Amino acid sequence: MTKAVRHDLDQLRGVFNDLPEPAIVRALIAWSALFGTVSFELFGEFHNVISTHDDYFDLAMAELGAFVGLPSRPQSRRRSPAA
Repeated sequence: MTKAVRHDLDQLRGVFNDLPEPAIVRALIAWSALFGTVSFELFGEFHNVISTHDDYFDLAMAELGAFVGLPSRPQSRRRSPAA
C-alpha cells in the first residue's frame, strides 16, 4: 500500500469508528460497487445484459454484504409485487 493511500485511510479512521484498516478498505470498495451498480441500472448499462434487474441487484448486494462481513439473509425476503 502506498504512503498516500495509507494517509487517506488514516484520515478516515474516525469516520469508521476506528475499524481495522482491512475493514475500511472493504467498506470503500463496497461503497463504490454499490454506487456503480445503481449507476449502471439508472443509465441503462445493464440493458441486454441483465434481464432480471431486481434479482441481480439482490444478488449483488448480498455478495457485497458478504464481502464486508455482514451476515447473509434468507432468500425468502423478496418483496411481493404491488397489487
